[in-house]
Amino acid sequence: MTTPQERVADAVRRSQETVNSTVRTMTDGMQKLVTNINLRSTVPTLDELVDSSYAFGVQVLAMQRDFTKSLLAYAQPLTETLSTAPRKVERFTMKAERTAAKKVEQTAAQTEDIAAKAERTASRAQHSAAARSTRTSKN
Repeated sequence: MTTPQERVADAVRRSQETVNSTVRTMTDGMQKLVTNINLRSTVPTLDELVDSSYAFGVQVLAMQRDFTKSLLAYAQPLTETLSTAPRKVERFTMKAERTAAKKVEQTAAQTEDIAAKAERTASRAQHSAAARSTRTSKN
């Protein structure tokens, strides 16, 4: 019976053999490929490297610009809503103030009516009390 350490060591040895075999196969294949390539014609000059790098940078910036514009297009309805919000709030506030002022005026008018009725009732009560008092004093 094999120990766990022996099984792990065997698995590591087989893995290493597989990796070695794969690297050997890749190296052989690359060697065949490279021998058929004229490297002088495929390696860019420094000027070509600079030009291609800047062209790539321009391409990335154009993609970023398009992306940013699309984000702004998606956000435009929200931007419009937010830009009109202060005017809507102002209109709502003014309407609420007018409504509150009307309610205050109505309440004040009702209070005046109640006060006038109370005054008339008090006056009648005084007259009634005075009349009773006069009748009682005559009796």
